[in-house]
Amino acid sequence: MKFLKLTKPEAIDKLDFLERNSALTFEGMIPEEAHLYVDFLRDFTEVDDSVDAYIIKGAAMNEKYGLIGKNAYPKNLNFLIVPLRAFKDVTKIALPRMQIGGRWLDDIVDNNAMHNKEENDNL
Repeated sequence: MKFLKLTKPEAIDKLDFLERNSALTFEGMIPEEAHLYVDFLRDFTEVDDSVDAYIIKGAAMNEKYGLIGKNAYPKNLNFLIVPLRAFKDVTKIALPRMQIGGRWLDDIVDNNAMHNKEENDNL
C-alpha cells in the first residue's frame, strides 16, 4: 500500500470521493508510522495493497468543511485516510479499528458539521 501525502488542493478534491465511498480515518498520526495502522488491521482481514491510502493535513479538512473556532483542526494535524475497498471484510475491522482510534470519515464529517453549526449559531 502506498501512503500518498496530498497537498491541500489535492486533498480537498479527493475528500468528496473518500467521503462518498467511506473510508477509515485516523487523526493525529505520524506519517512515517502510517503503515503500522494498516499492519494492525491485517490481523483481522486481508488488505489490498494496490489501493492507495492518503495523508492529509487539518488545514485541508478545515477548508473543505468550513470548520471554524474550536471545531477547526490544527493546520498541521495529520490524517491517514484508507478507502474501505482496501479491506476484504470491513465487518472484521469494525471493532478492532477503535482500539487504534480509527473512525469512519463520513461520521467525522457529520459530527464536524453538527458541532460547526453549533459554533456558528453561537457567534
